[in-house]
Amino acid sequence: MEPYCILLSVKGLNSPLKCTSILDFLHRQKLVLALLQETNLRPVDVNRMENKYCKTTVASGDGSKQKGVMILMKRNYNIQEKINSSFSVELDILLL
Repeated sequence: MEPYCILLSVKGLNSPLKCTSILDFLHRQKLVLALLQETNLRPVDVNRMENKYCKTTVASGDGSKQKGVMILMKRNYNIQEKINSSFSVELDILLL
């Protein structure tokens, strides 16, 4: 059985090469959900982690390239988001 979800401490995603490597890894592993911590991205750079296979579901940080978490999900899965607070998110995932 393939893994469904992974948690990665990425220690910064400011390098385009690192973003590409992580997206490629997630695609090769056929993961549905990826939880990334220590993203260190500004809010305007969050979409850098999207491609034709995965999308950014939720991202948060302090706006100064420090700290930050991100949830990436496979594009062909339906989700319904319910944001409870600035750092707490509840996701209902519907598998097709």
